[in-house]
Order: sequence, then C-alpha cells, then structure tokens
Amino acid sequence: MRIQILQHAPFEGPGHITEWAASRSFSLEVIHTYKGISPGNPDEYDWLVVLGGPMSATDDKPWLRTEKRAISEALNAAAGGKAHVIGICLGAQLVAQAMGANISQCPEKEIGWMDVDFTEEARATHFFADFPASSTVFHWHGEQFDLPPSCSNLASTELTECQGFFHGSNIFGFQFHLEMLSNGIQNLMKHCKKDLKGHEKAAYVQSPKEIEAGIKNHLAENRRLLDRFLDELVERT
Repeated sequence: MRIQILQHAPFEGPGHITEWAASRSFSLEVIHTYKGISPGNPDEYDWLVVLGGPMSATDDKPWLRTEKRAISEALNAAAGGKAHVIGICLGAQLVAQAMGANISQCPEKEIGWMDVDFTEEARATHFFADFPASSTVFHWHGEQFDLPPSCSNLASTELTECQGFFHGSNIFGFQFHLEMLSNGIQNLMKHCKKDLKGHEKAAYVQSPKEIEAGIKNHLAENRRLLDRFLDELVERT
C-alpha cells in the first residue's frame, strides 16, 4: 500500500495516520506542498490524503493552484477505481471544491471537542458501520463546504450541517480531525492561538483548558474510529 500525504503547514502533520501506516508496514510519503513541492501523479500512490492547514481553500497561492490540479487528477483516478482520496479539514474543503461544492465562512468558528452525529446512510456502509450514532471529535475550522454533487453526507454538528461526505468507496472528506495526536493539538493552540481569542463569548470555541481536558477524555476514541475506518478501507482497496 502506497500512501501519499499532502501537508500544508509545518505544524500540522499526519498524526495518527503515520502510526497506523507504520504498524501495518505501508509506504507513506509526505509532500510539503506549501514549500512549492509538487504532488505526485496517481500512478505513484494508492491513496492520496490531503491534510488540514491554516489557509483558505479559496486562496490563490501558486502552490495551492498546483495542488488543486493534482487533487483533480486524483479524483479522476478515483472515479476510475484506480485511487482513493481522503480529505481532512482544509483537505476536505479542497476535495469538495474540486468536486464542484461551494466553500463559505461558517456562521461561527468551531474549535475544540464537540459532538458529531453520523448519518444513518454513513453507518449503513462498511466503512462506518462500527461508528456510534454520535461521538465527541476534535474540530478547528472557520470555513465549511456544501455537500458536493453526487456525494452522501457523512455527519453533522449543531453548527455545521455537512461535517463530511463520501462518494462510493473511493472518495471521503472529514471536516473534523480524527488523526490529531496530543502534540498536533498543542501545535495548533500555539501557532493558531489567535483563533481562540474571545473564546469566552464564542459558543463554539473552547478554552485551552477545555481542549486540554478533551485530549485526555476523547483522543483514544478518535484514534479507534480512525483505525476502524482505515482498516476497512484497506479491505476494500
């Protein structure tokens, strides 16, 4: 299994995906696209995983334009059953955008540990059959995507109707972060601390103390859910 990961910031890496891939002896290559390094073509990987980042999917940076073309190529390969594409947070927005969905500002930022409700349609698939109806997962986003055409809604929160999507067995998008480890969350609080400013008056932005407490209470379950999804995807690849 060859996994290529597109990373958008030095402080937001693959997290538990690296641990999972290593435990199964899968090949994993991380491309730091924000440095101007171009992604590989679909012949070079079985899965393309597009990570989160502090920029916007609507930005017009030269390296991001290059990456968007690469995502479109990956989606074309996925449509032909020759690749799998997984987007996380910003990555999900980029995948959704490439599929024709609109990207917009959220009514409010959604940051911290909050419940997400998985749809019955998602839980009826092999990939999410072991997922609970609701789970507390980690969020850090201020933008959102509409459900892409021909896709199914994966989950929702009180604030965000479309928290993810899937198309067949090849394309998946997660607005939330199942992959984050403790150090990754600490990095976000350090490098994106401006997003937490005014959390006292923000209904969907938790304080650093609340986020820290959530690491102890919810991180292990998030890893279990990610393992379950990725293992099932391997079975179907």
